Amino acid sequence: MSDTTSTSEHQLQMEEIYICDDVLLGVFAFLDPLELGLKMALISDRLDVLVDVHFKSREWSLDPMIIRRARRKNVAQIVKRSGKRLPIPQGPLPNKVIGFQGIVISYIDQTVVEFLQRIRPLFDSSGTTVDIDTADNQNRSWEIIWQNIWPLVSDNICCFLRLNPPRLDHLRQFSPAILRNCANLRSIYSCWLFPAFPAEDNAGASSHQAVTKWLLTPRGDGLPKMLRCSFYSAGMEGLKEAFVNASESANFIISIWRSSTYVINPFELTNNFTGERLTLRRFNEVTWLLVRCSIGREEDKWTNWEEEAIGWQWRRQSNRIAINFKDGGIGCGMVEANAGPSEPKKPKNDRLDVLVDAHFKSRKWSLDWLDIRRATDGNGAEVFKVRSDEVLPIPQGPIPGKVIGFEHIEISYVDQTVIEFLQRICRLNSSGTNVAIDTPSDDQSRSWGIIRQNIWPLVSDNICGLGLFKAFLDYLRRFSPAIIRNCAKLRLIDSFGVFPEFPAEDSANASSDQALAKWLLTPHRDGLPKILRCGFYSAGMEGLKRAFANASEPVNFIIEFRIYDADFMPFELTNNRTGERLTFRHLNEDNWLLVRCPIGREEDKWTNWEKEAIEWDWDNQWNRIEINFKDGDIGDGMVGANEGPSEPTN
Repeated sequence: MSDTTSTSEHQLQMEEIYICDDVLLGVFAFLDPLELGLKMALISDRLDVLVDVHFKSREWSLDPMIIRRARRKNVAQIVKRSGKRLPIPQGPLPNKVIGFQGIVISYIDQTVVEFLQRIRPLFDSSGTTVDIDTADNQNRSWEIIWQNIWPLVSDNICCFLRLNPPRLDHLRQFSPAILRNCANLRSIYSCWLFPAFPAEDNAGASSHQAVTKWLLTPRGDGLPKMLRCSFYSAGMEGLKEAFVNASESANFIISIWRSSTYVINPFELTNNFTGERLTLRRFNEVTWLLVRCSIGREEDKWTNWEEEAIGWQWRRQSNRIAINFKDGGIGCGMVEANAGPSEPKKPKNDRLDVLVDAHFKSRKWSLDWLDIRRATDGNGAEVFKVRSDEVLPIPQGPIPGKVIGFEHIEISYVDQTVIEFLQRICRLNSSGTNVAIDTPSDDQSRSWGIIRQNIWPLVSDNICGLGLFKAFLDYLRRFSPAIIRNCAKLRLIDSFGVFPEFPAEDSANASSDQALAKWLLTPHRDGLPKILRCGFYSAGMEGLKRAFANASEPVNFIIEFRIYDADFMPFELTNNRTGERLTFRHLNEDNWLLVRCPIGREEDKWTNWEKEAIEWDWDNQWNRIEINFKDGDIGDGMVGANEGPSEPTN
């Protein structure tokens, strides 16, 4: 009885505790806005008023977002981190929005440009980190970057990410001194841009020289500039010589990634004329610091700046803009506006008419980007031409002989007419097909049955590239445990969540990671190295090293690793029995390369193969097939005939 009384008194006391408004408003900052608005505000009138005050007084940043082409329309949309798709916002931003986390621009049209113009004040707030990942041969894209995006960000760029010589070459075609003209630019993170001398950024200078000119130009606020790059011995000697001969001071910190092929010796030089010292010292196993600073520097400040240079990670930065659209990712209105002048039209005559007709009859063609989807009226399938917004019925009859390939076919709906169309274009797969399966692996057994029975036989003999999630590979292996090794032309796998595991096996009892290892260690029939793109897994790396050390037969491969925050050590191993070497080396901030090749390899060939592995991009491949239909996207005539796979038997 006394316990009950005590509990009741305690509850009464708790109910009588009064929490002042300022304390509650301080707590609200740590609560989820959705919970705050839909739950907390409903408890009482007082809390409702306080929640309203909180939302009106709080400053906000936009969530990470990707601007891309809408799946079934030739318009732009925003995809949030949660996967939610939204239209491009119209109208001005609220004043309480003061920044953004990250914006990836994968598609551009006039609505995107206008959106970027409306949020321009956010670029000015605290500096913007810019990453331009558009390929060098995408001329229209670069023109749009220069005309429509660069003017919005150039005055407030504080950091350039993954800036390599080709990209800087492209930017310097617009303005040779483009780096030095970015007044707020303090950091450049690159793998191949090491300073070269003399320091110049005129039209005839190299991009390496332009980086040097930027590096040696002091900032107005006196902060040291920061450069992250790989080691280059000739460039280091140039920096030392420039320092010894300098008559003006310049502060900088260079964080250097050391390749295992270089031997680096620490040093410290002084220049009494400028009152500076230049110091190269080792920070850890793979990173060295080159620091140019005053001889009597303020140690606390410089220690913080050096830690900033070493610990900087782009994923932790706010106000990030990544530009990676290509010429095919430009809306129609923008293409016409940026295609340059056309040739003047000539009067038509019969001779030209005949020649044009002969041209079209002799030319070979590829099918456009097609989305096979359920017809708008709900009856059967239709083809949506993504680039032109045109809707067509499923083609009937044979494909003309002059059609030799296709750009991209997305299968979002399937019925018997779709299967027959895929059968008619089957010959187009013969030059190699890139396949990605996005059909969910859970509860979509009919879809997977149709993939196995009706689609896989049409493409399996000619698959050259495969996009894989682990769950999808698990499901594919129910059809046949050795399914990827049985794809004779398969040379590249772009995987997520799959990493080679040992022993390498692809029997029914083996894991998908083991099956991947078995495929990787099975030589390609034409002698080309297989290519794997994946995340890093330390235990799997140790397995690859052991397998290499114990190998008695050679096999060539290249693995490009996507790096997530972790520490890595480069290495090089040799196996004299197979005459091979296994090398793990750093490419740039986010990527490492593991290469198994002959000790005396043909450098030209291997350089090209490594470049192929590094630059491979799903969106740049032709003959792409993406399968993403679900059980609800199957025509009535096909539903009963296609149950999913059973577990494989031994």
